[in-house]
Amino acid sequence: MKLQAPKLLVLFLAGLLIFPTALFAQDTSPPPPNEGELSREELWAKLRAEKRSRVEPGKLSGFESGMLWLETKGLKQILNFNYRGLYTRFNNNMSTGSGFAPGLRYWQPDRLAARFDLEATAAWSFRGYQSYGLQFGQIQRKGKIFSLEPVGTGPAFQFDEMEPKEAGFFVYGDLNYRYFPQEDFFGIGPHSLEENRTDYKLEDMSYDAVAGWQINRWLGAGIRVGYLQVNTDPGTDKRFPDTHDLFTDESAPGLAEQPDFLDVSGAVMLDYRDRPGNPHKGGMIGVYFSRFDERAGSRYEFNRLAVDIRQFIPVFSEQRTVALQLYGSADSPDAGAQVPFYMMPTLGGSESLRGFREFRFRDKRVLYFSSEYRWDASPAIEFAAFYDTGKVFGDRSEFRFEHMEKSFGGGLRLKTPKAVVMRFDVGRSREGTRFFFKFSPAF
Repeated sequence: MKLQAPKLLVLFLAGLLIFPTALFAQDTSPPPPNEGELSREELWAKLRAEKRSRVEPGKLSGFESGMLWLETKGLKQILNFNYRGLYTRFNNNMSTGSGFAPGLRYWQPDRLAARFDLEATAAWSFRGYQSYGLQFGQIQRKGKIFSLEPVGTGPAFQFDEMEPKEAGFFVYGDLNYRYFPQEDFFGIGPHSLEENRTDYKLEDMSYDAVAGWQINRWLGAGIRVGYLQVNTDPGTDKRFPDTHDLFTDESAPGLAEQPDFLDVSGAVMLDYRDRPGNPHKGGMIGVYFSRFDERAGSRYEFNRLAVDIRQFIPVFSEQRTVALQLYGSADSPDAGAQVPFYMMPTLGGSESLRGFREFRFRDKRVLYFSSEYRWDASPAIEFAAFYDTGKVFGDRSEFRFEHMEKSFGGGLRLKTPKAVVMRFDVGRSREGTRFFFKFSPAF
């Protein structure tokens, strides 16, 4: 029985729908080589070469080009800018609330037949803060293992972040002048109130001799002997009352009178970090002791002992790191003596409890713990999530891990393989959100 024409057409169309590849499939492979022609491998190689010649290379965006320049040579060029020993710098020795502080550094090593170094620094912040320094002698080089800075008005954290390069002795003179016109004060103790924020002007001058021995790559010790002069006056921040108006010499010891001090300090540091300025594994232990003697009496005389412990743990690889810090500081005044309020250790700001304002809490004793999870997105960019907790207290009996203040947040850091260059942190606490931009590592 013969099929009619319409039925044949329907069957033909159904075949196209069901078996299209079978009906129209073509052999796209190169034809088999004939005598005198290219082999299959040679033909494919020729076709790939022709395709590569037609493909244009990808172009980087402006942001990608900028980040590539920053990672390969940009940070190095910025940090190493030098004109006859004159360097630009961003001062890290300013108060944590000073704001942006550009400055200059003049460095002249080995000026005489014997090793004699000369260094001068100056910095000014947009909030009117000023800092000047002069060092001369056999100065700790760029590779110092730690720095015994003047501690009369600065934070108790004493240890430097630079990677040591050479062992040996160092001895030098160190003169420093600092003018801080808007230092915050909320009161003493863990129960101070945010609404009691005041400000005062702090001015100090120190004359010190520093000596030490960097024994090897991981162990160093030093001593500093100096004379410290301090003066406090009403602050220049018109948004807040002066500390002298809201507090008295009883609630803020040293407010009415600021004596001169003889300061003798010493420190020992054990450092087993892989790269102290940008650590990914290892750790460090630092112990610091200082004695402050009043020159014109005995009302303000005390000892200070501080311990700083840090550990860095890689997570599966060095691209991800858990960073931990435990810090404690205790000031012990002589019988019948006190610690001036402007010399007490503090918590709050870019260096500790980053969810609170600068100098938010202060007292004779400090207990502080910080943890960070750090991820290297690239060699020059690091992201971090952090959690800080700590407290201040006056009596030794209050040394307990209870009633600790807390803050948390995240940050972005720009760095070289050896050091953190810039840091932007956002912290959150029960008193709100704080933003910090610093030219120094967190720890």
